Amino acid sequence: MYQEHVETPAVVEQKSLKRRWVEALRSGRYKQAFGTIRAGTKFCALGVLADVIDHEAWEGSMWRGGFTGSVVNAVSDTFMCDSLQRVYELNDDKRRSFHAIADWVERNVKEL
Repeated sequence: MYQEHVETPAVVEQKSLKRRWVEALRSGRYKQAFGTIRAGTKFCALGVLADVIDHEAWEGSMWRGGFTGSVVNAVSDTFMCDSLQRVYELNDDKRRSFHAIADWVERNVKEL
């Protein structure tokens, strides 16, 4: 018997967040920072994700009172924490460009 595949709203939102993050990384709107989530007008790749989630949540260079708990809690249902750690490493340790990080996210970050 044929069953039509129907995506739940949560799956649609997960795809939307991943797509929006990748588009933001490639957009050229963000200057890249290293070693910090945000420094003035520069962002690390995870800072771009935080900005995509809620642009209004910034208090200076802090996002919702602190990145670690807040962003992980905001995206933990969407992306695996291992993927966030790898993005951190690509940005800060390996200093990959936003375009290279966007390529990695597209290939490796899966919706749950």
